Amino acid sequence: MVARIDLDPYKDDITNMIRRGESDEAISTALLNDHGIIVSGRTIGYRLVEWGSRRPVQSPEAEATDRLVVKLYKMALNSDEVLQVLAKKGKAISSRTLRRIRKRVGIRIRCDEPAERARQVDELREILIVEDVVRDIEGFGRRIQYVFLRSQGAFFLAI
Repeated sequence: MVARIDLDPYKDDITNMIRRGESDEAISTALLNDHGIIVSGRTIGYRLVEWGSRRPVQSPEAEATDRLVVKLYKMALNSDEVLQVLAKKGKAISSRTLRRIRKRVGIRIRCDEPAERARQVDELREILIVEDVVRDIEGFGRRIQYVFLRSQGAFFLAI
């Protein structure tokens, strides 16, 4: 088994390089040049996770996709429809990736736990009472209600 390299004395240098936006490979090269330590970029990545210093890497394209997904869910599209719209816009992703995006941006589609579901129903009632539309939506279909509630930020409805 290979001995573990002690990078703790260089933790401040490594985290400063991360804040400057340097890659793990660039940090590895800098450690070799400055301190004579041979360590791979992968080891740097593992240590950053271990230290809790791992930076979230999200490109502007990914942020734009996240914003688009939120917008599409606010329009009360279901997951299949969201995937179709994204594909038409040239951002074809898998259903698993869509679930990851939903989790990252805080969109919950459904909840199976009775206590959590009761809390969500109470939240929905509060939204409807605040908007003073409880008596006005009775004649509307489910889809229109979803559009309204999602526009108010209620993303946890089952479709």
